[in-house]
Amino acid sequence: MSGRREHGAVWETAAADSIGGRSEQQDRVAVFTDHAGGAVLAVVADGLGGHAGGAAAAQAVIDAASECWRQTPKPVAEPEHLLTDICLAAHRRIVALAGETGIEGHSTCALFYGDGAATAWLHVGDSRIYRFRGQTPAGRTRDHSLIQRMLERGDIAEADMADHPDQNMLLQALGGDREPQPDTAGAASGEYDSFLLCSDGLWEAIAADEMGRALVGRPLATVAGELTGVAAGRRGFRSDNIAVVLVRAAMPPPPRPPRRRAILTAALAALAAAIFAAHWIGPERIERVERLVMAAVHGPAAPPAPKPIPEPPPAP
Repeated sequence: MSGRREHGAVWETAAADSIGGRSEQQDRVAVFTDHAGGAVLAVVADGLGGHAGGAAAAQAVIDAASECWRQTPKPVAEPEHLLTDICLAAHRRIVALAGETGIEGHSTCALFYGDGAATAWLHVGDSRIYRFRGQTPAGRTRDHSLIQRMLERGDIAEADMADHPDQNMLLQALGGDREPQPDTAGAASGEYDSFLLCSDGLWEAIAADEMGRALVGRPLATVAGELTGVAAGRRGFRSDNIAVVLVRAAMPPPPRPPRRRAILTAALAALAAAIFAAHWIGPERIERVERLVMAAVHGPAAPPAPKPIPEPPPAP
């Protein structure tokens, strides 16, 4: 379940994609924001299928995310429920699209939600969500793929996944007869410093530690563009489509000082000036400014207590 706390991060985001070495772009990215509340939804979808089928399936994921985001009050009370609703809505759209057009397509999806209190993420397929603390990788989602199972059995190493002949053998995707079983997780806002969502075209070319180093201390739009360019350059004509969304926690803006603090600051400045010029304005003005300062800090002074009425002298 996603953790929650009262105050946390606000989010910086950036997205980029590249056609790589393919003739058609079937990856899609999107970022939706709620500026009033600071919430963000990030989406990566990697379409799978014949000509136009994969692109349409990936776009169906974006469309489902947009509709669910628009209809959901912010901040989201149950972020993982929202992500699951998007996933299942996208699956139904892809199935309906295949029935209408006769072109069957599928898509992966990677979804991230963050606000000032919570983060949550969901994925289906081999599009990944990486988590980082500073520049250090702190985990990634588990691919729904044959080579992920081979990795877990110890048959191959992580570095072997990109070029394995079974790299494209997915065990789950959106679309088709089987309803997806997405993996979801979450954490309190602030537990991780940044998140990276990507299609396999990025992680095939760039390792997690290199991603982490790129994320620290640089504008995210620059980093997103560089990552897609580097990935496409390294893989050359073998490069798949590439999509990436970067999400990084930023410090919230400092609160505006309360009115009383502003009054106190002005009053202290006036007192200092009065003391400096005491030989011109006289001690009675200084005493008046001191009373203003005390009123700014503690509120208006209570009226003095009435003097007790003396009892009459005893009768002789």
